[in-house]
Amino acid sequence: MRASASRLSLSPVDRYAYIGSLDPDIKRTIREAVRAGSQRILYTSPEAFVSGLSSSVIDAATAGLLQQVVVDEAHLVDQWGNDFRPEFQMIPALVREAYDRAPAERKPSVLLMSATIAQRQFDLLTTLFGRDDTLVDLVWGSTLRTEPAYFAHAFGSEDDRVNAVLNAASMLPRPTIVYTTTVADAEAWVSRLADNGLRRVGIVTGRSSDNDRQTAVERWRGLTTNGTDARTDFDIMVGTSAFGLGIDVSDVRSIVHACIPESVDRYYQEVGRAGRDGRATTAVLYAGPGDVKVARRLAGATFIGEEKGWNRWRALLRSAERVQGVPGVRYRVRKSSLPTYMDRGFGQSAAWNIRTLTLMAQAGVISLRAPTWVPPKDGTPEQRALIQEQFFDDAPDLVDFELIDGALMSRENWVEALSDEKARAHRESERSLRAVNALIQGHECVGTLLARHYGVQVKGGRHLTRSNCRGCPWCRANPDRATGVDDDDFSAPRLPDPERQTDPLSAWRAPDSALLFITLAEGEDGFNLLRRVASMGVSVFFGISEILGNRLQQQVPTVPIIRGDTSDPSGLADYYRASVVFMANDGDCAAALGRAALGLPTYLIGPEDLRDPNRSGWMLRDTNDAVVGAAALLREL
Repeated sequence: MRASASRLSLSPVDRYAYIGSLDPDIKRTIREAVRAGSQRILYTSPEAFVSGLSSSVIDAATAGLLQQVVVDEAHLVDQWGNDFRPEFQMIPALVREAYDRAPAERKPSVLLMSATIAQRQFDLLTTLFGRDDTLVDLVWGSTLRTEPAYFAHAFGSEDDRVNAVLNAASMLPRPTIVYTTTVADAEAWVSRLADNGLRRVGIVTGRSSDNDRQTAVERWRGLTTNGTDARTDFDIMVGTSAFGLGIDVSDVRSIVHACIPESVDRYYQEVGRAGRDGRATTAVLYAGPGDVKVARRLAGATFIGEEKGWNRWRALLRSAERVQGVPGVRYRVRKSSLPTYMDRGFGQSAAWNIRTLTLMAQAGVISLRAPTWVPPKDGTPEQRALIQEQFFDDAPDLVDFELIDGALMSRENWVEALSDEKARAHRESERSLRAVNALIQGHECVGTLLARHYGVQVKGGRHLTRSNCRGCPWCRANPDRATGVDDDDFSAPRLPDPERQTDPLSAWRAPDSALLFITLAEGEDGFNLLRRVASMGVSVFFGISEILGNRLQQQVPTVPIIRGDTSDPSGLADYYRASVVFMANDGDCAAALGRAALGLPTYLIGPEDLRDPNRSGWMLRDTNDAVVGAAALLREL
């Protein structure tokens, strides 16, 4: 992709991804281009974003040159933030800093994208990315994949499970992914598959290098990263949960789990690696006798104990350096710092440090900040350049933070705050693991279970996810009640089916009129009437406030209350065939009359002196055939 001379160049060096394998000189050029605003678009990893690129991003924002930050797979800020890739938790810190530094009139927008967002992730994302003066807007159109058919079985012996997985890998359509939980299990499965005559098998785990991962994927899909055809050497890929994120192989046909995933999120994301071309796929989960114990250990978020955690935090605080030249009071520590009770790191100290700091951030003790380069005031240009290069070399090992609540610096309060956060995390993980077990036992449709998990409660209302199921153990056992698949292209949550909706006030309308005008006497607010009409099955209301809608939903929980917007380009007021209620605010009833003119049942609630916008000087009560007072109607209902 090379920009023509007649168009604005997107990159001075025609590079659009900042990755570890780039030449250092190219990295330096890209950082300068980001800082100068001449790098118009750039893809990168969380690790690079919060370390090597962080200073350039902050400088670009300070100059008003940073327009937007897009975080794909945003749910991973929560799901992988404590352990596997804690840099996801650092993204909000850097975004917050960039937003604070940017001029008031040129603040960057932030777009968080996810196809699998559940309540916990939504709550955490709105907390981490929200601003006091800027609301987080939610655009919702959640639906489950239509491609997979689900199969699951629990085996009482490991030998039976092994035989079942080998049979599935031999018989299922390919390309296939076999998922395991541990690296050792993945390596063992490669050997088992080879011993069973399946030699075209590759492996990718968390221990695979970037080059090994890239080579394996190219040999699997038959396409290089440059877009040229390559020989395919693999039909089956064996991987842990580290395999699949950011890899787009559209024609994967089968997913086999030779394990119990520790969460619904992990299970569904791995199932979703198949069928990207829209064609049917098979998802098989074979559980073994020891899987529950492993899954429960992983599901219980890995948090340090109270005593060691406190000692580690005090050691980090003692080693912290005050960061000069930045707003506020900020400290910097190294992830690899060792507490006093350890004389060697054993390769795990950095992981435990970041887990501790992340937990403290979630508990509100500290605020994480991404480390940024601050040029020294003294020294020659050559010396400053050397110091800068040293910073970029050290950046992956650095974490900045600010203290939020001084009252939490005592051991007692610190332990209490972190214990509450750990208890919440354990409750969430146990709930998710129970859902996976229910899926295996076949007690409920997999599509229904997943749809419930991916519904989100927001401000008193619930955003639903459309359920799809091409087949699962429960649906095959209950064919008359099977969920089925809805293949249409409309991905927003469904409105109530208008064919099943009644028209509860049809008797009050004139035979040839779709409009019923319900008048409010002076001082009447109409809420009791709204509640009664909602209880009779009417779901869609125009002209009611969010507060009123939430109150109505709370009092009529059996009916989904949908607040319509007449300015919505989707035209809900003009196409929804079931009964709709309009509250005439500020004398505006044009949309309601327009809908009624289409012959769609419409209830308009407004003051007695509401004017007819189509007849100058006339009251609507005088020009409409069907008029009734709210109090009189309520007595009859």
